[in-house]
This record gives sequence, C-alpha cells and structure tokens, in this order.
Amino acid sequence: MKINFNQVSFTRKQKTILHNISFQLEGPKIVGLLGRNGAGKTTLLSILTAFQQASNGTVTLNNETTFENEHAVEQMIFVRDHNFEYETEKVGDYIETYAKFRPNFDHDYASTIKTVSGF
Repeated sequence: MKINFNQVSFTRKQKTILHNISFQLEGPKIVGLLGRNGAGKTTLLSILTAFQQASNGTVTLNNETTFENEHAVEQMIFVRDHNFEYETEKVGDYIETYAKFRPNFDHDYASTIKTVSGF
C-alpha cells in the first residue's frame, strides 16, 4: 500500500488547518500522529479517508485519488472519536456496519479487539 500526500492544505472558515503537507508512506506499517489539540491530526486523517476534501493538493492511495473514489475508500477505515454516551448500538453491531462497506475488513482482528476491550 502506498499513501501520498502532495502539498495538501485545508482551510475552514478562513482558518488554515493544514498548510502544504507532503509525505509518502509505503508498505504495511503502523503510524502514529502526535501533536497538540487542534494541530490538524484528525483533519489529516479525515482527508486521507475521504471524509473531507483537501482545499489544495492531492491525496492518493496506490496512485489513485482517494476523494470520491469507491475503490480507494473500500481499503481504508477511520473511526472518529465520538461520544457514545447516548448510543444504544452495541460495539459489535457498529463494527459489522463498518465491515459491510469495507471488503478488506479483517473480521479476525476485529474480534480480538472486541474480546480484549470486553465488548
């Protein structure tokens, strides 16, 4: 898998959140994003997984643009921090909903997470 951010910027309400971000990741890896609150970590992941469109620049997965690209989006999953205080859906049901839209979803790995976290 090859991810490429090329001069990606994102502006919202006249505030620049990301400015000319460029990087490339290849192969199976675990990557962490570190930064203070408001640094743009969630925005970067939202753009990578096509929840938002970059204001400028390009984002590709295996040389395909990710935004509005069904094939690219099927290969990624991004579960945002969300307050589930008033939710009634069980975590297992939530995971199964995501899995329906991601053909590469790893059910075996997801079941280990449910087991470890007690869900």
